[in-house]
Amino acid sequence: MENGPEQDRKELRLYEAGNWFPPLMAGILVVTGLLVYLNYEFIVHHFYLPFISTPLEVFASTYRAYFLLLPEMLDLAGGILILLMDMIRPNKNRLRAPLTAQVTLILSYFPVIFTMYLTTRYFNAALGQYWGGLETIDPFSLFLKSIVLLTVNYVVVIAMRSKELPEKFSGEFYAFLMFAVVAVECVVSSSDILAIFLLTEFVAITSYILVGWLKNRPTSTEAALKYFLLGSMSSAFMVFGFAIMYGLSGTTNLYEMKVALHEVRMQDPSMVPVMLLSTLFFMVGIGFKLAIAPFHMYLPDVFEGAPTAIATFLSVTPKLATTAVFIRVFLLGLSTVADLWVPMMLICAVLSMTIGNLFAIRQTNMKRFLAFSSITHMGYMLLGLCAAGVIAKTNSNAAIQSLGYFGMLHYMVIYAIMNTGIFLIVSVVEHHSGGSHLDHFKGLVHRAPPSAYTMLVCLLSLAGIPPLAGFMAKFFVMWPLFEPNVELYPLAIIAILNMVVSAYIYLRIIKAMFLDKPMVEERFYPDTTYRYAMIPPFAFLALYLFGGYLIRWAYAYASSSYFLTINIYFGSSGPTGGL
Repeated sequence: MENGPEQDRKELRLYEAGNWFPPLMAGILVVTGLLVYLNYEFIVHHFYLPFISTPLEVFASTYRAYFLLLPEMLDLAGGILILLMDMIRPNKNRLRAPLTAQVTLILSYFPVIFTMYLTTRYFNAALGQYWGGLETIDPFSLFLKSIVLLTVNYVVVIAMRSKELPEKFSGEFYAFLMFAVVAVECVVSSSDILAIFLLTEFVAITSYILVGWLKNRPTSTEAALKYFLLGSMSSAFMVFGFAIMYGLSGTTNLYEMKVALHEVRMQDPSMVPVMLLSTLFFMVGIGFKLAIAPFHMYLPDVFEGAPTAIATFLSVTPKLATTAVFIRVFLLGLSTVADLWVPMMLICAVLSMTIGNLFAIRQTNMKRFLAFSSITHMGYMLLGLCAAGVIAKTNSNAAIQSLGYFGMLHYMVIYAIMNTGIFLIVSVVEHHSGGSHLDHFKGLVHRAPPSAYTMLVCLLSLAGIPPLAGFMAKFFVMWPLFEPNVELYPLAIIAILNMVVSAYIYLRIIKAMFLDKPMVEERFYPDTTYRYAMIPPFAFLALYLFGGYLIRWAYAYASSSYFLTINIYFGSSGPTGGL
């Protein structure tokens, strides 16, 4: 066995290796930006159009289904490549698998952005489905894919710097992570209940495995077992709900289901209790996966037992996918029966905000605290869905263009950035202090000032302190509650009271970081990769108002269609089946 100093030097080489990657990417972006600024016309007409844009558009028009699946295919290929490299040369280099994952995620990000560019040029608001109606490629799904790819990059950064994860099975770990990303990318585009169920289960299965990755840690095994048992039960509820929906409508496609349920309700009002039962089953099933109260009991144990990288992944990526399912099913397939599910949504929103805050007050472990904070923020997010649901009672088409829908999209992205930033600092503190208890954060400003100030911005943003991004996110989900055709004033008052309680909770952590005496006086500095990774969440959350125009454009793009697109460029005028 290696001695202590030699082992420390080995770990230092492992963690400091690969620090060339973030500055290299930053340098490439800066050089590219300068070239574009200095000679925009030359680059566009002599490089971008002939070598990038035109070949991609030819490929898109010739093999449209394969082009639209290009991000998923790249991520799948990346996961398989990691497995093959690990099989041929196992444990050769600890950084080989995470760097392969990061490069793959960056490469798959570009076809998503290019497809977003194509939709702004060639797509109109009308029907456009692919692969037999299982998937709908629209601004909504493309926007969420871009956020998923960015957040998973942070998960990889945290994982590659983690001391928790053993080196022996690092290839399998990153391969499972990439396979989960593929499933999430498909989930956000799913417009058929069969595809939704199968793909959400694929995400869940990979999550069960990743949560229990540290099999020698009892808390990790316990968390994986709880997650598996409750996840299986939630899947059963979801299947029951979908089966009743299919029996009522005779279709699994959400677009056709919307019309069929409206006709059934008009022709046979006695079917309303059955519709209510199907909605309740689905609400229970998806509520467990989204961890909204009262279906939240497993989440704190899962966050505490899972490796920090996986807790980060679970707090953001599957929630984005599940929220996309939530929005598509309720505001599309079940929009004509909104009067049945809006009261249930109101109850879940109030319970999530209140229970999450009350239990978070008692927490001293940061992972458990973030779990209850996640439950609270799911409650805030549901406020936008409640407002859009009230509008859907009278006009289902207007619900997708409502401020509530816009606010929910807005909150999803801001929450993802806030939570990822906090977990990044938790990972830094764990790496240098050996734990994630609140005591390990005492005096953090004296031990690691950059980490403390990044954590400060993220916490204040979570609390909704103006003018940070979290305040704007809460403003956009609460403002629709005061609209004349919504008027959910009691819900808004409860949300504001919960904001006051949550502010106290976050200030308690800020007090520990800035006012309490540290347990250990030793200062530490995050390595280069961590320092580069702190910049985006800090800048975005702190300088949100300065980037408001770009952000508003992004959300306007994501909410510019009724989950539907007609692909004029590809020559499609309606649903297309198969490849």
